[in-house]
Amino acid sequence: MKKFKFSIQKGQMLVELVMAIGIAAIILPALLTGLVTSRQGKPQQQQSIQATELFKETANAVKEVRDNSWTTFAIDGTYHPTIVGNTWTLATGSATVNGFTQQVVIGDVNRDSSGNIVSSGGTVDPSTKKVVITVSWAKPQSTTLSATDYLTRTTNLTHTDTTTTDFNAGTLTNTQVTNVTGGEVELANDNRGKWCSPAFSSATIDLPDGPPVAVAATASATTTSVPNDVFAAVAPSDS
Repeated sequence: MKKFKFSIQKGQMLVELVMAIGIAAIILPALLTGLVTSRQGKPQQQQSIQATELFKETANAVKEVRDNSWTTFAIDGTYHPTIVGNTWTLATGSATVNGFTQQVVIGDVNRDSSGNIVSSGGTVDPSTKKVVITVSWAKPQSTTLSATDYLTRTTNLTHTDTTTTDFNAGTLTNTQVTNVTGGEVELANDNRGKWCSPAFSSATIDLPDGPPVAVAATASATTTSVPNDVFAAVAPSDS
């Protein structure tokens, strides 16, 4: 009986050992994963903060380049911002800054007949550009921050997208097209009297028969080809 009891206790210990090994096999990987994650969490958080700041700086730099010169900005390609003198500019290709890869991709924007942005077809909008900004890093975990924006021309509007021919094809109402500094629309010449700055000149007018009583001149209300109308009031003839 004593030997039999010893065998039961020995078998029970073996079962408990197997169960302990099984539980450990389940728990230990989770514990190790949690430990590794907790150790990587703080460095990853610090990297995210730095990447966010770099991303904001990149976006502000791109907008400054756009504001300074649309012609310089609106060229498709891959760039990264850099300072030349005291001004931001865009240099070709991506760049690595303190372990972060910084990239700006500029591309055309197409619009349909209703002015909506479309991914294909439509017509290229010369005053809008698609900008994709990306900041990525590899350690401690491979991560990417990316955003797409559409930037439009708001300043530096003197450009050659239109010509005098384009303007003349439209309907001109009290306006005229000139080409003094690249094509402009101005108010039409007005030959009517400028009462705030009159200019006097002598002229001979044939009055009707009869003693003149009063003479008055007024600006024409219907045409600029005849700038002034003259009215004469005369007395009846004595005959």
